[in-house]
Amino acid sequence: TSQLKKVALNVIAHRATTKEIKSLRQVFGSFDTIRNGVLNYDEFKKALEKLNYTTEELDEIFAGVDVNHDGYIVYTEFLAATMAKCSLVLPYFAMCLRAMRE
Repeated sequence: TSQLKKVALNVIAHRATTKEIKSLRQVFGSFDTIRNGVLNYDEFKKALEKLNYTTEELDEIFAGVDVNHDGYIVYTEFLAATMAKCSLVLPYFAMCLRAMRE
């Protein structure tokens, strides 16, 4: 179920180091241009636009991170997605994080 997946992803997120969490918090904050503590699809799309993803790829990535399917990515979902080694979205976020640092 999606609730079980959300719990599992949150457990993974809690295993991150303080340094990793701080770095990811900064990235999340830079994506959150509205400054409301969540990412909507437009903010997400804007953050990844320089990586040249197709609309279909962005839809898939967003849906994979938005675990509860409410149309927003909260920080814990973002953190869990970036920390989950077996996650399908991890390669996309790894590329994104590298691009944000450049």
